[in-house]
Amino acid sequence: LTSCIEIVEEININKNKSGNISIKIESDNAGLLLNIVNNLVGNSYEDQIKAELDKIASKLTNEKGIKNVEINLNDRDGQYGISCDFSNTEDLNRALYKAFGYKKTIFSPGYIKAGSHKLKKMNITPYVKKYLDKEDIAIPDGYIIDLIDYKCIYHLPDEIRSVSNSNAEISNNSKTVIIEFPIEEVLDNKVNTGIKIKY
Repeated sequence: LTSCIEIVEEININKNKSGNISIKIESDNAGLLLNIVNNLVGNSYEDQIKAELDKIASKLTNEKGIKNVEINLNDRDGQYGISCDFSNTEDLNRALYKAFGYKKTIFSPGYIKAGSHKLKKMNITPYVKKYLDKEDIAIPDGYIIDLIDYKCIYHLPDEIRSVSNSNAEISNNSKTVIIEFPIEEVLDNKVNTGIKIKY
């Protein structure tokens, strides 16, 4: 297995601060790798992933400011994802809190905030492991986890002037930022996935 699985979060922000968010699992070898995990552990990770996507989609579907909720399931390639459009980041934050079983209050940190020529996304590392434990979602052990990366891609409407995270790379067109971490470091709270982008 030469390539790893990537858990990819992709966010598109429009000039009016509306946008689209998608979270997906991508890899040419994802189907093969998930089959190996299932055979080793005797647990269907595909079923876990599908059930979680269904649950999140059903909670997002009727939320204010959220439209076009779509689940993409490609069993043959082992690729799975969910996406939706949002009218603004306030509606997205409220919907995401609900989808993941939490109540958004005025004291709750916003997952993402689009302001005038800036985008801020919170550091999720302290919360990922807690959520997986809360939902009783198993984490693959050993060498499997070493093959998984977490990648964030941000598409902005104007040229990017600065980014706060030293791991971030700005694309050649100066409107896209990519940041990537080994998932093990995210689960162990060893990296900061948060970012501030000025554009």
